[in-house]
Amino acid sequence: MPYEQKDNSGSIFINRGTKEHPLKENSPAMTGTAMVGGTMYRVAAWKKESEKAGKWLSFAFTPVEAQPDRSVPTDNEPKIEEDLPF
Repeated sequence: MPYEQKDNSGSIFINRGTKEHPLKENSPAMTGTAMVGGTMYRVAAWKKESEKAGKWLSFAFTPVEAQPDRSVPTDNEPKIEEDLPF
């Protein structure tokens, strides 16, 4: 049975990067997903440190956009002619 995200929960994992997409200096230390109020979010976390507060994490939440249905062509996509001469 596939994993199903429960409401008001989430997971983040260490961001290791890849050979094709190496981490940059401002890349998040951890990334993942969370569902809050029935809406899925991408989660990014950065490790921070200050003399006054010590070590802490800073988070950013970005709503996951619904993926468009690619089975129906949109006005922007070229239409394929069925009667090709070759």
